[in-house]
Amino acid sequence: GLGDAGGAQAQFETALKLVPDSVEIMRSLTRIFVAQNRSDQAIQRLNQQISTYPQQAGLWEIMAEVQIARKDFTQAEQSLKKAIQVDTKNINAQLALAGFYQSTQQLDKAIALYQDIAKVIPGNLVIKKLLANIYLSERSFDRRRWDISTTSFSFKSNRSAKYLGPAGRPK
Repeated sequence: GLGDAGGAQAQFETALKLVPDSVEIMRSLTRIFVAQNRSDQAIQRLNQQISTYPQQAGLWEIMAEVQIARKDFTQAEQSLKKAIQVDTKNINAQLALAGFYQSTQQLDKAIALYQDIAKVIPGNLVIKKLLANIYLSERSFDRRRWDISTTSFSFKSNRSAKYLGPAGRPK
């Protein structure tokens, strides 16, 4: 069971009174609603929070989580785009949107977004791995999109890898 979800909900509402702009407290509160199949209430509470703190991009990310739980993928995509619009440097929202595109098989959009993120944080192995996974999972491998000869990795041990840029030069 969910234990004392009502008590937890009350505690999170009290905590929000103390730290009214906390995205993490709001995330916890909405997860309680979703776990209780009360996603309508979660969305209502999020909309209330968004109207008070419209520049909190994290609130839009939480909204997308709730919408994904409801399988409302069109609205979830819009919420993630709104999070990015509110904070254009929000890498978390960009990663979430790219992951959303990947999971809904919109691979061209996922690739484009991961590539944009890779420009902002060059040399990030996680982003490169995510991109590689998409490329390798595509049935029709398009060599024009990804030339393995321009990317190399140097493995010093089985636990550490250093990304080397074009022609094997360290970034």
